Amino acid sequence: MANLLNPHPYLFWFVIGAPTLLRAWSASALGAVVFIVGLYACLIGAKVLVALLRGGRACFCNAGGM
Repeated sequence: MANLLNPHPYLFWFVIGAPTLLRAWSASALGAVVFIVGLYACLIGAKVLVALLRGGRACFCNAGGM
């Protein structure tokens, strides 16, 4: 529910994402596909990177006896 109420994805798609996607689509369909794949690769890659960095520090967080 929180993700549906978050305004950031809507702002991105209305202000930046949709116009860029439409401009890329008008140039070539491949450009639009590359934009979408690149966008989601960066989003998922950033989440994976945060999870890996957090996973590596889990032993330090639990070392205090908590």
